[in-house]
Amino acid sequence: MLSKKNRVLKDDFSLLFKKGRRLNSKIAQIVYFKNKNFNKSKFAFIVSSKEIKKSFLRNKLKRRARYVIKECLKNIKIPCFAAFVFNKNVLRADFLELKKGILNLLVKSEII
Repeated sequence: MLSKKNRVLKDDFSLLFKKGRRLNSKIAQIVYFKNKNFNKSKFAFIVSSKEIKKSFLRNKLKRRARYVIKECLKNIKIPCFAAFVFNKNVLRADFLELKKGILNLLVKSEII
């Protein structure tokens, strides 16, 4: 489980989506905002109920994504706010593909 210190708060979403940059991949989109003044990196995981109807699948996806980020926290160069917005294609991906997709987005955005 990702600690609460590393989760984006509801108040910070407006800042993230206004000033954030976006990158897309097959399974997700990352919206990120880097700032050296932040103490810690914070992450959010968004799965639309319009995209994935079953709540247990949305929760499973978010648990897996949090686990991947928790493993990567020590490798982060610059503190940032980031939100992963998952699309329907993520249902076809297994855990290794999800991990590769998230890591690719983090590398492309130069967070890792």
